[in-house]
Amino acid sequence: MNDENSAQDDQRLLPRSVNEVEPDEHGGPTARRGFSYQDEIAVWFLIALLVESDLIEVHCETHDDIVLIWQDDEEQDAEEPTRVVEFVQVKAGEADSLWSVAELCRRKSGDVPHSSLFETTLLRDKHQERSRFRIITSREVVSDLKPLTFNFSAPGRAPKSKPMADLQNKLEQRRPDCRSQNGNGHRYWLENCLWEVRFTKEVVKKDNLIRLAKFSRNEGCGLVLEQVEEVLDGLRTLAREAGDASWASHRDTKIITRNALHAWWRDRVEDVRSKAKSPSGDKLGLKMRAAGLTDEQIALAQELRRDYAAEMRAPRYLEIDDAHRLARSTRSALVSLRAGYVSAADDENGKQFHTRCLGRLDEIAGQGEGEPGDREAFMKGCMYDVTDRCLHRFDRPSP
Repeated sequence: MNDENSAQDDQRLLPRSVNEVEPDEHGGPTARRGFSYQDEIAVWFLIALLVESDLIEVHCETHDDIVLIWQDDEEQDAEEPTRVVEFVQVKAGEADSLWSVAELCRRKSGDVPHSSLFETTLLRDKHQERSRFRIITSREVVSDLKPLTFNFSAPGRAPKSKPMADLQNKLEQRRPDCRSQNGNGHRYWLENCLWEVRFTKEVVKKDNLIRLAKFSRNEGCGLVLEQVEEVLDGLRTLAREAGDASWASHRDTKIITRNALHAWWRDRVEDVRSKAKSPSGDKLGLKMRAAGLTDEQIALAQELRRDYAAEMRAPRYLEIDDAHRLARSTRSALVSLRAGYVSAADDENGKQFHTRCLGRLDEIAGQGEGEPGDREAFMKGCMYDVTDRCLHRFDRPSP
C-alpha cells in the first residue's frame, strides 16, 4: 500500500503537458484587447502553421502571449515523436531606447520576485515538453543581446563564443539565482532563446500578405490578391477570438491545431471562390454601356480585367508587394474620383468621367520607377475589376 501511495506521489510530481495545465494567469485575454501588433504576430504564426510541417499547434494567450508546439525535427519518424513547446513573448513598447540586458532583467516596480522578462520566460520551463523561448519586439537590441537574434546554428551563437559567454556572465550577475522548475538556468535559456525584431504592425501585415499569397499559389488555389486579403482578415479574427477566449470554458478555441487550420483554410478558400462564380465581366459590360461607352471599349476593358486577374494569381511583371500597393492606390483614386464626380455641379457625362479615370491612373502609374506600361495596364484592369464587382461606376447616380 505504501509503495502504491509512493508511486502516486511520484506521478503527481512529474511535469505535465502544456496542453493539460491551466495557465497561471487569466488576465491575458482581457488585457490584450486591441493589441493589434500582437494579433498580427499571431497571424504570422498561423500562416506558419499552414506552411511548416513540424509546427503542429498555436496557442493564443495561454501560458504566454503565444505558445507554439513543434514536433522535434530529429524524431519525426518515431512512434511517439518528442514535442517541443516554444513560449513567445510579444513586446511593442513605445520607448525610443534599445533593448538592453538591464531592461531584460528589470523587475516590476517594487522588485517583484521573478518578474523580469528574463526570469518570466525561463520559469515557463516547467512542463514535460522541452522548452524554447522567443522574444519579439518592435525595438532593436543593444550589441550585448545581438547574438540572440542569430539563427541557432550561427557561429556567433556558440555557447563558448565570447559574446555568448559575456552575455551569460551579465545575466548571472544580475539574476544569479534564477532556475526553472525543470532545473534549467541561464545557459539553457541562452541556448534556446531566439530574439526577433519586427518594427511595426505594418511590416508584419505586409509580410503576412506576401506569405499567404505565396502559400495560396503553391497550393494551386488561384486566389487573386483581394481574395487573399479576405482570407487574411479571417485569420485575424481567428487569432483575436482565440486570444479573447477563456481557458476554462473554451480551451479548444485557444489551441489551434494544424489539422483544424488546414480544414478552416479549405473551407475559407471555397467560400471566397464561391463569391466569384458569377460570370466575369457581365456587370462590367452593363455599367460601361450605361455610361454610353462602345462595345470596342467594353471588349478592351474586359481583356484588361482578365489580364489583371491573371497577374494577381501568378505575377509575371510585378512583385506581390507592388501589385498590392498599385491595387490599393487604384481603389483609393477611384474613391476620390467618384466622390468628386457625384458631388460636382457640372454636366460631365459618363464617357468623360471614364476618360478622366483613365487619365488619373496613367498619372499614378507614371510616378513609379521604370517603364509605366505594365503598371498602367494593371491599374486599369484593377479599375475594371472593381467596377465589375459593383464598387465603381461611370454614369451618374439616378436622382
